[in-house]
Amino acid sequence: CDAMSHSQWQSDCVCVCVCVCFCACLRFALLGCCACVHCWPVQSLEQLEHTRQQLQQIKQSSTQRLQALLDTLEAAEAAVTSAARSIDNTKLLVRSLEQRRASFLANTLRDECALGIDTCHPNADCTDTDSSFVCTCKQGYVGDGIACSPPATSCRDVLTAVSGAPSGLYNLT
Repeated sequence: CDAMSHSQWQSDCVCVCVCVCFCACLRFALLGCCACVHCWPVQSLEQLEHTRQQLQQIKQSSTQRLQALLDTLEAAEAAVTSAARSIDNTKLLVRSLEQRRASFLANTLRDECALGIDTCHPNADCTDTDSSFVCTCKQGYVGDGIACSPPATSCRDVLTAVSGAPSGLYNLT
């Protein structure tokens, strides 16, 4: 059969053709599309039946291989999609962390005293720190820096300065 022309193949041989472009299996090879794997001369009906069974096995095996390739392709596509989602999620996380870092630095490094957003009493000095500020009453005033008042000079000053002041000893200057 190998030495026969295409017209002789059609009438005298049964050929198994593998199609590179998945055209279809044909009785003879099409130029540029299929390659003839094996040809058998037709001598009897039994041999033809045997050839048909061999072709059926080849078809089944090819179908299984193709299905395995398709399954592998689908798994690869799923893995690529999952990896792309992971990359996108990582990018979002990085952006979020960069924004939080910038916000933290802006809030940490700002000078509340210079911006006038401190809560110090008007009679207190504001001192900026790395993460906040400290209020200290000016000389001649007493308190925690948030509330500053002149020092008490009499018991009456203590009672009016501190509403509901408890009884006790106070150092008056």
